[in-house]
Amino acid sequence: MIILGDGTKTMGTNFAYLLRVAELGGAVQQLKDVTWKTVENALENLKFSSSGGFLELSDKDDTTTMIVFVESGKFHIGIIIDEEVYFYYWNGIEPVEDRVVPLAGNFFKEHQICHDFNLAKKIIKYFYETGRPLESVLWEKEVV
Repeated sequence: MIILGDGTKTMGTNFAYLLRVAELGGAVQQLKDVTWKTVENALENLKFSSSGGFLELSDKDDTTTMIVFVESGKFHIGIIIDEEVYFYYWNGIEPVEDRVVPLAGNFFKEHQICHDFNLAKKIIKYFYETGRPLESVLWEKEVV
């Protein structure tokens, strides 16, 4: 709850509205109007999953989405805007096209893998609050 300057109270608003989460091969859980604590708990649970899974956050219109694939402390973080603009977290190493990492049933480019749980959580929280990529990390952008 936020208390405004005039003393009135209002519920805090965040960009993310819908959370979808699942372990690999498991049922997808879908929750609306999620709190950060719910997202954080889902991320914590996936962090320890040896089979992996995904966490997806989107706005009410489902036009801007972050999808995070997680397995054994590795994260692939992508943001999709209007199915036209894609941002992928870039860990700063030189991209090498044929270097891929298996993660949660997929294969991702090695330079797009985050190995730092706290950094991944910071990136996800920023998106949860704003709907934008965190400016203090590198992103690979693709427009289709």
